[in-house]
Amino acid sequence: METFADFLDRHNDPRLTLENLPAVYAGYPLLGNTAGELAALAGNKITRFCLDFPHLACTANYRHLSFVDELERFESLDVALHHLSNIRQGSITDEHLALDHPDSGLNLSAVFARLRRHPDVPTTLEYKQDSADVYARQVKVFAGLWDRAGE
Repeated sequence: METFADFLDRHNDPRLTLENLPAVYAGYPLLGNTAGELAALAGNKITRFCLDFPHLACTANYRHLSFVDELERFESLDVALHHLSNIRQGSITDEHLALDHPDSGLNLSAVFARLRRHPDVPTTLEYKQDSADVYARQVKVFAGLWDRAGE
């Protein structure tokens, strides 16, 4: 925490945007997993945030928290961007899975409710396979899920 604050003192830039991370990666704890932790890290130096839905779901699973409650806490932050992909049911690992993965573990109804409340915040799909085919298919999947979520 102190090192990050020192970094911000030396490199204060209004373009900085802070993204939430999963609670652990490869067995190592990470900082900035929840809205409260991001706000504490940002202090008064960073005012914009990126809400990564699967990172938050992994954190909720790892810490045995309610994803919906943790998602609600982001309402107090100036979220400038959303990242979206999927995770496996109960997973603590962000794998950047397809939205229609058969072992889907992301609460898409809560995610889509947030997206509908914040239509001005861009949402990017985020996959490890950097292929136009993957993204083209997932955009279609997203559109179908979006339509069904609005019913």
